Amino acid sequence: MDDETSILEIQSVFLKRLGISATLVESVEKAIEFVEKQKPDLIICDIHLKGQMDGFGFFHWLETHRPELVRHFIFISGDLVALRSTKMESTHCPYLQKPFTFQQFKQCILEEALA
Repeated sequence: MDDETSILEIQSVFLKRLGISATLVESVEKAIEFVEKQKPDLIICDIHLKGQMDGFGFFHWLETHRPELVRHFIFISGDLVALRSTKMESTHCPYLQKPFTFQQFKQCILEEALA
């Protein structure tokens, strides 16, 4: 999930190169709607999102409503301060810093899939 269409497009291309099908959404509201009906194997979520809830808020919503989904959750952000924050550390989730390369993306996805 990312509110930047260009980042979603990059993720889509990278996931296709890895042979992974994905549902891409650009808002927390759409993500909640999706996870209420589906059980994704992995969630990739930007920290800073437009709207009332950011990536951390979505993560905590999942902890309460779909706790099984937080086991395979990756944060992405261009904000190095947010990625190194205590809030980020408390999630125990891996992260990717924007901009990221295909190799970095692949490594993070594979490590999370094997976790």
